Amino acid sequence: MFNPITLVSLVVVLAGVFLTGLLYKIPTTPTYSASFASKSTKTVWADFYSYDTTADSKAKLTQYLTEAQKYLDTQTDTDFDLQELQQINSDCKNRHIKTEVEKYHISHTSEYISSHDISDFTDIANRLHAFVETYEAKSAFESKMTITKSQFNVLKGISNTFYTLANSGLSIETILTKLYTHINMFDNLDNVSSNVKDLSIHSDILANLQTEYITNANGKLSLIEQRMLVLKDRALDSQDTEEIEEMKSLITNYKKICESVKTGILNELYTIVYALPNHSSLYGYEVENIQSLKQELAESKFYINSDDLTYTDYQLPVNVGRGSSSITPYDHAYFIVSIVGFLNILFGIYCAYRLFGQDRKNGKIDLLLSQKVKFNEVFAAKFLAILFCTGFVLACFTVLSFVWGSIFYKFMPTSVLAVFNVQTIYKISPFIFFLIKVCGIELQVIFWSIFTIFMMNTSRKFLLNFGISLGVFALATICNIFLNGQIWYCLLPFIHVDITSYLGGATMQTGFLVTSLYAYGNFFISLAYYLVVVALIYNFTKHLFKKT
Repeated sequence: MFNPITLVSLVVVLAGVFLTGLLYKIPTTPTYSASFASKSTKTVWADFYSYDTTADSKAKLTQYLTEAQKYLDTQTDTDFDLQELQQINSDCKNRHIKTEVEKYHISHTSEYISSHDISDFTDIANRLHAFVETYEAKSAFESKMTITKSQFNVLKGISNTFYTLANSGLSIETILTKLYTHINMFDNLDNVSSNVKDLSIHSDILANLQTEYITNANGKLSLIEQRMLVLKDRALDSQDTEEIEEMKSLITNYKKICESVKTGILNELYTIVYALPNHSSLYGYEVENIQSLKQELAESKFYINSDDLTYTDYQLPVNVGRGSSSITPYDHAYFIVSIVGFLNILFGIYCAYRLFGQDRKNGKIDLLLSQKVKFNEVFAAKFLAILFCTGFVLACFTVLSFVWGSIFYKFMPTSVLAVFNVQTIYKISPFIFFLIKVCGIELQVIFWSIFTIFMMNTSRKFLLNFGISLGVFALATICNIFLNGQIWYCLLPFIHVDITSYLGGATMQTGFLVTSLYAYGNFFISLAYYLVVVALIYNFTKHLFKKT
């Protein structure tokens, strides 16, 4: 199978695939657009500097920066919530409210009775109620106090009871009597205020966040505004379509940067909280999905640190529903790798049919087994031949991709064409991503080859079985496009094989088999699951081969 004709044929096929990728691309869908309906560049510019909250005006967008700055300022604020709670508890003890309640229960005498004044308790109840309501209305990191959900529920229960009694209009005697039935609440208040922690984030971390997000973002936003001013000054009041689109793209990028600052700082702070041993029980600091958090962090840093002034949204290495607003060489590269993976899987299926179907039909396997060889040796040798052939195709493609990229696309990261640009959005280099995609294609070849070999041993209708294998593969590809993300579909892990391959980014939100490349934990879980199933199918098919 390996001769000059084969090699030349592979080169021609790969060249044809590359040209196809240049001429055709899966349509992209912009995910963002500045909300302006103006008819000229000048009016778009004027709307941006207006106070219209229905459009993406500067006044509206900079609120994201203000909110982000608030999160950092809160962490350096010395007058924070915990001190207020502790002061309420301290005043409650200093005014001996609990002692007076117990005293009245025992002797029916109390300073509150003699003075006809229970304002000390009323003051504590109102302050505690105001504190609970204020804290409950705050979002994460608008406070430095970390309180668990159970502690907050206890505090809220105390507040409601005290506030209800203090404002009930009942007599002092009745209030003291009812307070005694809840006497344990005083100890609970002391216990909660003593155990609530101060979320102190190191000043160096806060300074780094200030520089990395707000300072860098302000610098880039300033450049965007300068470019907008240039467009405005040279624009005509007539229909200047291209300049309008560029102005909208600048504003879109402006908006994305502002949102990224807020999201980035929030997620950076969430990451700190996530490292705490009891993070899952903290009130108001719930981290639902650390994986999504890390993805958002990477995207936020990309938009802030990117040198592009106009908006660019790189297509994710999973699903084609989110695309770039302009076609780039990376998009062609993504298309090429997808097609090569698709064709290589089909080649593996065909090899399995020839080696295990055709060879049985024409008697070559019978002739081979009449020699001094074992069934297991014949099965393993033919299977390894399939892997060697498909691996050779991928090796040729890899070498050609590296050579082509290093010659014609030196300006790209690592000078590799046949990778998708995930370095900017995800924490993985294009070179590593390319290798993972190639390995993913070969892993898919293994699965579908074994499946075809299994079909070849179920009956002697080899051509029909070959057609069934191709049909299942086609069905799997179609299903992956339309059913990706369905819960029941997650239980069919090896159906996830669209034209990119299983580990090459074919699936995203598919339950416990999330194979997105930034999720290394889930990546290896999926890989282990894959190896177990493949090993079982291989063993079963080998015994079936021996029997037939």
